[in-house]
Amino acid sequence: NAVESAKAIQEYFEMLKLAEQLPRRQLQARMGVWVAISGLYMQLKDPVKALAATTEALSIASDSITPKAFIELTLQRGAVLSSLKRNDEALKEYENALRVAKEQKLPYFVASSLFSIADQYLIKKDFKRAEEMARASIEQSQVLEDEWGVIQAKINLGFAIGGQGKVKQGAELVNASLVHFKKADAKSDVELILDELSRMYENAGLYKEALIAVREQQKLNDEIFQSDRTKTVAALQEQFDAENRKKQIELLAKGNALKDADIKNH
Repeated sequence: NAVESAKAIQEYFEMLKLAEQLPRRQLQARMGVWVAISGLYMQLKDPVKALAATTEALSIASDSITPKAFIELTLQRGAVLSSLKRNDEALKEYENALRVAKEQKLPYFVASSLFSIADQYLIKKDFKRAEEMARASIEQSQVLEDEWGVIQAKINLGFAIGGQGKVKQGAELVNASLVHFKKADAKSDVELILDELSRMYENAGLYKEALIAVREQQKLNDEIFQSDRTKTVAALQEQFDAENRKKQIELLAKGNALKDADIKNH
């Protein structure tokens, strides 16, 4: 919730101070904390502050001294820019991350960068380029034997193929990957994928399939809402119980003090 997130941000800023005192790997630590701060602001639906955090991190960044941290930061910045609809800038960040990943021979980050580039081309509705990048991401993930990376990239490939008119073929790829997301109980991810899937069906005039996807999405929305509400109520109850216990302890302490005073007087 908002209270816990605010505390987390405060703790991250404390971690930044501590990171400055590290004798070794200080730069990596500071950049990692800034990426975490940016990610937390994104969770709080505050992309402006998230972007500011990445800008602050870039002021100390180095693609040669700290390549992994630099790539993570660049990918995060791309995601933030994309959420702000600054798609061309986001694409440049992802391409920069891919360049560094290739130069530094970091295959996992090559796959991650390709995935993000494919995703951005989907947003820009450049489906041919999206297909090209998605296939490259799948190939790289297969080399790494990264099954989850392949599953995610196949969703992008499915939407890229569907966007070029091969809707049923694309939907088969998306639905095959969705099975894995459902098994992992990744409800928020499933909900987002179903939203895109329903739009693809609708644009192709497949209204029956679109309706099925929308209904499943709505059901998931309700489950996520109920889960979030339960967590919020539990957190509020915990806070109330803690305050109540504090008051009881204070009253007990006062009562003991009065008893001590009464015994002294007696």
